[in-house]
This record gives sequence, C-alpha cells and structure tokens, in this order.
Amino acid sequence: MKTQLSIGTLLLATLVLFTRCTGKSQDIVTNTETEKEKHDTVTYTALGYSESYEPELTIFPKDTTLKDASDLPEFDILHVIPDHIDEDSMGTYMHRIYGQHFELDGLFKQHTGGVRIFYDKSKKHDAVTFMSVNGKPDGKVIVYTQDGDILMERDYDKGNWIKSGIAPACSDWRFDPSLSNLEISDLDNGTSQTEDSRTVVLMPSLQESASYEQILAPSTYKRPFLINNEAFTGQLLAHTRIPDEDHYLRFELNFKDGLLHGTAKVYEEFAGLVSEEQFNNGLLIPEILPIEPEPFLDPYYPAEEKPVIYLYPETTTALTVKLNFDGKLTHTYPKYEKEWKVTAHPDGTLIDTNGQEYYALYWEGESPTPYTLSEGNVIKGEETIAFLETALATLGLNRREANEFIMYWLPRLENNAYNLIHFSTDEYEDKAQLNIDPAPETLIRVMMVFQPLKNTIDIPEQNLESLRKTRKGFTVVEWGGQEVQKTKLF
Repeated sequence: MKTQLSIGTLLLATLVLFTRCTGKSQDIVTNTETEKEKHDTVTYTALGYSESYEPELTIFPKDTTLKDASDLPEFDILHVIPDHIDEDSMGTYMHRIYGQHFELDGLFKQHTGGVRIFYDKSKKHDAVTFMSVNGKPDGKVIVYTQDGDILMERDYDKGNWIKSGIAPACSDWRFDPSLSNLEISDLDNGTSQTEDSRTVVLMPSLQESASYEQILAPSTYKRPFLINNEAFTGQLLAHTRIPDEDHYLRFELNFKDGLLHGTAKVYEEFAGLVSEEQFNNGLLIPEILPIEPEPFLDPYYPAEEKPVIYLYPETTTALTVKLNFDGKLTHTYPKYEKEWKVTAHPDGTLIDTNGQEYYALYWEGESPTPYTLSEGNVIKGEETIAFLETALATLGLNRREANEFIMYWLPRLENNAYNLIHFSTDEYEDKAQLNIDPAPETLIRVMMVFQPLKNTIDIPEQNLESLRKTRKGFTVVEWGGQEVQKTKLF
C-alpha cells in the first residue's frame, strides 16, 4: 500500500471535492473514472459495517484471509461500500465514520490517500469524502445525505480538528459550570426560530473538555442557564449522534428566562428514557410519569428479583419446568440448564435428579422489556404490611408464601414516604413464559413492580379483585418483583 501521496492522487482528490460541492454524486463517479484513467490512479474497495447500536463504522477488506496491512495491494484511493444494506438498498449507517473523527482503523489505519465511502454497492451515492494521512483526516471532510446534499463539513490538519463549517447541529461548544453558561461558536448550525419558540440542537462537541454530563449536573440549575451569556428561553436538545438518526437523544430541556420550565427528559443510549420531570419557573412539580425505555438490552437494566416457584401437585409427581425469558438469566438455583427436572411432593418439597432437596425453584434475570405503570396503588411506606397482606391473599398466596414475600420486600418499601405498587399480569406473562409438564390446574404468578415516591400522586387504581385467584388441584405459585428507579438529575 502506498505511503506517499502522488500528484495524480492530489489532483484527483481536489477535483472530487470541488465537483462534489457543486454537483450530485452520480456525476462524480463519471468524473472520477475519467480522472482515474487519466492519471492512472489505483482504487481499492473495502467493506464498511456498523450495527444499529454502534456509533462507529468498521472498515475491513473483502478478502477476510488478509491479516496484515502488508498483504494489501498498493492503491491510491480507498473506496468503502456497505457490507450489508437496508431494504432501500442503501447502507444508511455509512457516514458513521464521523464517530471516530474520520480516523481509519484495522488494516487501513496507516492509509495515506483519498477516501470515498459510499451508501450503496454501486458507488453512486457518496456518504463521506476526505483525504487521509497515515489514517487520519487531512483537509476538508464532507459528509453527505443519501440525496447528495452536504450534511456536515469539517476541516482537519493531520487528524487535528481545525474548524467546523456546515453541521445539522452545534458541534463547536463548551460549558462553563461556574456561570452555567453554554458557549456555542457555531450557534447558527443548530438553531431554529419560530414566532413563538426557539430551539437549539447540540451534538457531541469537538472541544475535548466539553461533555453533556457537565450540563446535566444538578449544580447547573442553581443559577439561570445561559447560552452565550444570555438567559435562555426555549428548548435545548442534545443528540449522541448526528441528529438525522432516530432514537439517539441525550436530553430535552425547556427553559424560560434561564429557568427550567416545562418538561425535562434525560435519555441513556441503550436504556431509552430514564428521567422525565415537570418544572414551573425552576421548581420541580412533584409527580411521576411513565417511563418506557427504548428496546435495547442494557447491562444495567433493572432485574426481575427473586422470582421463586412453588410446586404443589396432588400426588408425588415428576415434573419438567421450562422458563422462556425475554432477557438474560443472571442467577438460578438449582442450576437452570434449559429446564429443571424435579420430583414434587404435595407439601411442596422438591427433589432434583441428584437427590438434593429444595422448597422452591429460584431465578433472577435482566430484560430490555419495560413494565407499564399506567395504574397501581399509592401506599404510604408505613402501611406496606397491611396492604401487602390483603393484596397477596387476594392474588392467591398462602400465609407462608406471603410471609416470605413480605420479609424480602419490606426493607425496600417500608422506609419510603410512598410507593407506587403495580402487579403485572400480561406483560410479565409475555416476558417470562413458564411451561410445566404435566401442566398445573392453577397457576398463580405475582410480579410486583414498584417505584418509591417522595409524594403521593394521582394515578388510576389497579383493581386487584379482578386478579383474584382460587387454588384448585395441582397448583403452581410464583412471586417476584422489580424496583423501577426514577432518576432525579435536577
């Protein structure tokens, strides 16, 4: 692979960039081919790949047997086409090399020459064009939409960012925590104004010292929030990626004269919405709103805690129990390996295939599927025992099972001012399907989803009578719970 730029390559890159700024990508291909023949430049076509959740683009050779850069043929211009394409035959993720500041990696990390990344395999739609010096961008970098319009433009000097031109959002900003002042150099890029409202949109800053966490710090809101030294009125949006991509908001804040006013939402990239609060002139309105995270598996997502399964056959019976869980099992006892095989006695005693005795089966797991808290019961912490004793009896638990349930969850509930308690039915059944052979006559599954509250709230009451269960014949009982945390950031 050539390590120095040839005159032909420099001329080619100049012509490509000039032509791309004045015309559509299909014209460029024709001009490029003519220039290629004229100056005898050599191109090499590689593949680009990015998962939906990855902010970067992986570039690799078509020939997967190549293990080292020295195995590559010599070439002047690196072409990158999508390894896989969406339904519209376009690799919509191909511009994501901006996530690594246009630096090349892998076998191409020392490439010096032109780089053209395409949205399609036929090379008719440019995604990104730039010059690379030892794998780092040098000169003007241009990112295009699939329609051939310029989406973003930046200038680099051998990998060092110099300035940002066109962008779909502000990317040249820093934050001064001592003044709560957001200093934006390219404010025109991310600002829209209507007669009634103003919106400022951010994307990750090119300033190394700037971060969204600085803006989200609680201390920021002890004084009026400023943008370029003026108290801000309007909406401030922040994206973790280029704002034309869906599902990647970091926060959405509304201000009036520098004070939080209206909705404040905070997101995590893989957990979705993690906080939603309402403000009135800087004061938090004490209420709870349903939180429905985006459906991405987050390793820190709340777990289904201590589901235990009791089995009460009418006669001693050999049973197979299978759990089809939408997520990852984190703990099981006895060890769950595709199924549990036990011999169950009428009093609930279980004997496994090794002769070990248990009183119940136990599991815990993490799942990306959220619970809907659209109804429930708001209970004072000090009234937890009375509520649970009545509720669990209605749901079908006997005294021993209810005792164990309350002893486990009471420390998590009793010391809160209030708790919103919801017993999940269909959502839990869909998330954790339980198959038992032979099948029980009565199946009782109690999944308590709760959220600690500082104040009481208005929410439709869950009708527990409609969930009443009566034990009959071979009965299986399961109980567990999940605490839904509402992150308070302001």
